[in-house]
Amino acid sequence: MLIRSRTRTILTMGAIIGGAALLSGCADWPRSGNNGAFYTNVTVPVAVLQADAPAVRTGEACSTGILGLFAAGNSSINAAKSKAGITTISTVEEHFVQYLLGAYSKYCTVVTGT
Repeated sequence: MLIRSRTRTILTMGAIIGGAALLSGCADWPRSGNNGAFYTNVTVPVAVLQADAPAVRTGEACSTGILGLFAAGNSSINAAKSKAGITTISTVEEHFVQYLLGAYSKYCTVVTGT
């Protein structure tokens, strides 16, 4: 009887901790507040620096993640700016794609300018 009670307590605590771990990684991204459990594909504005400047060039820099355990890449504004040869930034956006609770995710910074 005592062993059953301990087993049930351990399983319950494991379920609570596991559920909290799964949900905590999804609480922050994307900034738009829209995050699907099975599929997410959103683009959100970050900044408009030169509203009157034409957006002639577009640069994108991305990083990817696998299983919520591994992540690599340079998704910085400077990397996106350098890829397109932009000297004056007009706008900055974030693009986030995620499949199956973070089994695969891709985060990109998109910079426009001249």
